[in-house]
Amino acid sequence: MPAAYKTPGRTFAIVCRRNRLQGQVPGRYLHPTVDPTRRDLRFVTGNGRYLADLIDDSTLHCWFVRSQVAHARIVSIDASAARDLEGVVGVFTADDLDLVDLPGNTGAGPAINGMERPLLARDRVRYVGDIIAVVVARTAARAEDAAGLVWVDYDELESMTTVNRALAGTTLLFESTSSNVATESVLAEGDPPDSDPEVSVSLELWNNRLAPVSMEPLSALAAFDGDELTLHCGHQAPHRLQRQIRALSPGLADSIRVVAPDVGGAFGMKGMLFPEYLVVSHLAKVVAAPVAWVATRRENMLAGTHGRAQRHEITLEGSGVGDFSRLAVDLVADVGAYPHNGSQISLFTRLVSAGLYRIPRVEVRIRTVVTNTAPIGSYRGAGRPEAAYALERIVDEYANVAGLDPVELRRRNLIGELPHRSPTGALYDSGDYEAALDTLLTILDVESIREEKVSRSEKGGRPLGMGIAGFVERAGGAVDSGEYAKVEVEASGRIIVRTGSTDQGQGHERIWARLVSEEFGTGEVEVISGDTATVSDGIGTYGSRSAQIGASAVVRVSRSVIELA
Repeated sequence: MPAAYKTPGRTFAIVCRRNRLQGQVPGRYLHPTVDPTRRDLRFVTGNGRYLADLIDDSTLHCWFVRSQVAHARIVSIDASAARDLEGVVGVFTADDLDLVDLPGNTGAGPAINGMERPLLARDRVRYVGDIIAVVVARTAARAEDAAGLVWVDYDELESMTTVNRALAGTTLLFESTSSNVATESVLAEGDPPDSDPEVSVSLELWNNRLAPVSMEPLSALAAFDGDELTLHCGHQAPHRLQRQIRALSPGLADSIRVVAPDVGGAFGMKGMLFPEYLVVSHLAKVVAAPVAWVATRRENMLAGTHGRAQRHEITLEGSGVGDFSRLAVDLVADVGAYPHNGSQISLFTRLVSAGLYRIPRVEVRIRTVVTNTAPIGSYRGAGRPEAAYALERIVDEYANVAGLDPVELRRRNLIGELPHRSPTGALYDSGDYEAALDTLLTILDVESIREEKVSRSEKGGRPLGMGIAGFVERAGGAVDSGEYAKVEVEASGRIIVRTGSTDQGQGHERIWARLVSEEFGTGEVEVISGDTATVSDGIGTYGSRSAQIGASAVVRVSRSVIELA
């Protein structure tokens, strides 16, 4: 752990670049000068500084011209009327900007060749919302007006908006590929059953596509100072975005600074790499002025990454008394028109496909398929809720077919002794699932509910149902994940905390300050985050990791500073 301190200036700092301890850190006391609400006053009084609040009279506005058809060749683009409109600075297509395609994968999934994404469509559009051109004007209203004057001539192609049609392969989304399957993998782990199962049940289940709706839509504001680019963006991982821009636009700027201002919700969607971020950055250089993009709600729902969109063909086998022996899942994941943001999500589904249960044999086949729909990205659990839904539905079906109590069937197969390694490779390191089930049953009073259900049925009253499900979440990220933290004590006694965790409304600033004040016994704590120029490194906020990883890093570094002092 690198440390730095200066005795003459009485400034002490120690940096923890990777905190691998995820346990809770007990606080000692809360200093009486700490007001736990004062850091939230700017939000409740309307003084938050979201991206749209950073736009001033010098800022130009861009508006994206988006495809109105799901699948077509672009025959021609006529932007002459838009360019002639007063207040329009320029209209740009792929031929006008030096842009590099996004690779087939920009996340943690496997490499995908042949399915790269142009930032601005060159010869083909692949979903309603695909970007064809971009207008830059002096006001957002004028940019919108001009975008409506850009005329696109299409040669429409067959649209494949479902995985079933895409799998048929009558039309390919990407002509250089042999099918619409982006990735395919098979996992088969654990000992196969010794004999034929007494019970075998199968279901086809759909996790429907959904559109994330955070309070603040997607947005970006880019400006150059010489060869230095500053991109304000409501992003969950500014340092990751900085690295991606640098890699995909190597000649764009000598230095790149990414700043996340106050952010009005994210839930995974704002951790993605959107082509608009790169286009806005290039435009700021071309027009030599700050350029902003603030998506409309319609635009956000149309072209922002969607979530879920998985089909599960699932089979569960076991004994007549309820001992599970084999789980088989044929998973087809719709990743939309471009797989770059969503190709890894089905891998998260696979990891927890066995849920809370001891299942000796697990088989999971995954196919990710491109379709003429909006791209998929991480959202609210990113693959894990899909696994839980499919598994718990098939467990209920097993109970129905075998004539078993669905509660006791679950209890019989719960993971007991820990740590436990599932056939998918997931490590269950802590928990007491049977105790959690018992607590739930105590709260619910299941027997009373069942009696009421029978009574209503006999009397012809309103029907009453009761469902039960188990869910396990890999909160905190990978077991070896960490977060950046730096704590500095100034000569005045004021403490400055720099953290790689970014806040999208969770209250990081208040919680981090409170934890540090408990360690040092002072309320003079300033928390700095979300700026690659003032925070040296950072992993970001996603996967329920900030309190466990980011806050733990800050507390550990605080204690190291105290020891050093």
